[in-house]
Amino acid sequence: MEVVDMIVENGGQALDDCYQCGTCSSVCPWGDFRDFRLRNLIRLAQFGIEGYECEDLWNCTTCGMCLERCPRGVKTIDIVRSIRNIMGEAGTLPPLLQSALSGLAGNGNPWAGDPDKRTAWASEVGLRTHTEESEILLYTCCTHAYDPRNIKAQRTLARLLEKAGVKWAAWATRKSVAAIPRTRVAAPTCTSRCATRTPNRFAASRPRRSW
Repeated sequence: MEVVDMIVENGGQALDDCYQCGTCSSVCPWGDFRDFRLRNLIRLAQFGIEGYECEDLWNCTTCGMCLERCPRGVKTIDIVRSIRNIMGEAGTLPPLLQSALSGLAGNGNPWAGDPDKRTAWASEVGLRTHTEESEILLYTCCTHAYDPRNIKAQRTLARLLEKAGVKWAAWATRKSVAAIPRTRVAAPTCTSRCATRTPNRFAASRPRRSW
């Protein structure tokens, strides 16, 4: 299968709609900091020429500025995601992203932290299990659960809520992360599976408020 066909099949149907006006490159916030041209990336992809899988592919934050200003309404973000998915299937991901996805697949979080220690951050403040009486569900993402600096921040927040007389609580059982933002990764199956877990649990828990 040709590269162009693969891009289209993976969700980049808008690839041929781009007529290279350059608006996307001119409005891209990255342009203020580095030589980043989305137009070039799309052009290489249109011809299936080597280079479309360059570093710029991963620098794009999919902020949507190009999509908002494009005179033809080309779904540029879909094209970027499609190429990333192809790179992911081929196993040619940046090392840091590959490490995060491996942790997500194996341990349920991009830090590759032990799921059994997801609530260890609360050891010094006393973990309160969420119930219907809880005023606030203190949601702890993977970064607050495993990163040493952010663990301190989460504990500080819990102590502040305590001093304020707020009845806070958290989920006591181990759960995987909601997902790495899917606009940035190239493993749709893995991230889509993870992305459904937290919303479903929020719906089941029915917290009054969540932080």
